[in-house]
Formats: sequence, structure tokens, C-alpha cells
Amino acid sequence: MEPFVFGGVRFELRDAIGLELDAEDARYCFAADAPSLATLELDLERERENASEGESPEHRDAGITWQRGPERIDLRSRGLAAELKCSGEGRYLGRARVDAGQRTLTTVMNAAACALSYASGGLILHAAAITDGQRAVALIGPSGAGKTTALRQSGAARFYALDRISVARRGGRVWAWPLAGGEEVDRQQYREGVLELATLVRVGRAQQPRVERATGPAAMLLIRESTHAPQQRGLEGEDEANLLERAFELSTAMPVYRLWAPLERGADGTGASSLSIPWE
Repeated sequence: MEPFVFGGVRFELRDAIGLELDAEDARYCFAADAPSLATLELDLERERENASEGESPEHRDAGITWQRGPERIDLRSRGLAAELKCSGEGRYLGRARVDAGQRTLTTVMNAAACALSYASGGLILHAAAITDGQRAVALIGPSGAGKTTALRQSGAARFYALDRISVARRGGRVWAWPLAGGEEVDRQQYREGVLELATLVRVGRAQQPRVERATGPAAMLLIRESTHAPQQRGLEGEDEANLLERAFELSTAMPVYRLWAPLERGADGTGASSLSIPWE
């Protein structure tokens, strides 16, 4: 399998052991020369002879836990155990054991992308993202906030992500990598390359539409409440401090807005009215 970039990580698989690239995940993969946060050279092996009957072991968001040392990350998720060793700046060598019942790379890709994004100074945000073909705007918020509905009502012709994005600041620019998942929308997907992030918009439901610029601690907390991160075993306090620090850095790197709107779907499943999304 040729190298590819997914979730901010450049994957180099020595042997895919028969695991295939899931069609949903493939939609969010980019060429190997796309911008990335880290490179992972990975060996795969099967851990068990048989998966339990009825088990569905492929997961995109399955409760990732990890333990990070000076040069090693031990990563655990359902159906996956992996050890990733740092071999140089931004480079990792890894070995992953997967359940025999797995047929795709979904669990491996999503767990590794989430952990290495975090280990490389990035964040994973719950977000739907739209694009004008040059930049992306992330509509953020916890589950149920109305992100997908806001995307439908945005009037944007193309979407960049539907569920989560990996975000990191590099060279004075903030890059966003989409992760698979989310509810399908009647929009064209942008797949031409990795995009720079223009703004973050925390969406919420209200009867009267309005937009406000958030700054300082308020902007930081809007980002923090939209963050998804693997849990470091035994280091929960350190995790929270790191998340707040990164949320603050991100809030100073770009505009953050709070958008309230009815966010009601029309009868055809699309937004009932158009929203004005801030791009600057």
C-alpha cells in the first residue's frame, strides 16, 4: 500500500496483513506529500485467531487511551494495541496488534491519528467544516450542538469535514485535516488537498440569529468544550492543562465566533434558512 496522509499523520505501512482501506476513511486521505504533523512507519500483526461472533471491531471513535513516555507511546483502543517509538523529530516507528476479526484499517488509522496529533501539539475538534476551495471554516461544538444542520444552512457548496478535524499550528498557519465519520449531507466534498483554517465558529440553537466575536478566556473555553482527546492513563490533570493551553494558543491564532440560530431542518432535510458564516 502506498503512503498516504490521514488526520495529520503520514502513514507508511510495511505490511497491511490483508487489512483494507475503508471506503469512508479513503475519502479523507491525501497524497503522501500533503502537509502532515508526523510520519508513522507501522508494522501490523493479528492478535487473535477469531473475533467474537457478531463483533464489529472497526471503530473511528472507540475510547482511545494512551501512555506517553519520553520516546514511546503505548496506545490502546477496542481491538487494537500499539507501541509507537519516536525515531526522530516528527517520525515514529510502530507495531500494532489487531483482532483477527478486523477487515479494515479504520481502528488503526483513527487511533494513531488522534494520538499522534495530540503528541505533536495538535488538537482534535468535534467539527463540521465548510470551504471556499482556499480555506476552511470549522463549525464546532459538542454532540447535538447543531454542527451538521449549520453546515446545511451555511449555503456553502462544498464541505471539508462532517464529524471531526485534527488542527495544528505550523509555520504561522493553522492547518486542518478532516477525519472520517458524521452524517452525510447534500454537498460536494472537497478532496483536493489539506486546507488552512480561517475561523472557528461555535454553533448553538436560538430563536433569533446572531453572531458575536469571542476573545480571551471565553474563546479558549469554546474551543475546549469542542475538543476530543485520547486519555492519558494516570495523567488526567496534565491532560486538562495541556488541552487548555492548546485551546488558548488556537484562540489567539485565529478569530473565534459564537453563532446562534434556529438550526431547524426543512422538510427535505436541508436547512430551513441560510446562515451568515463569518470567514474573517
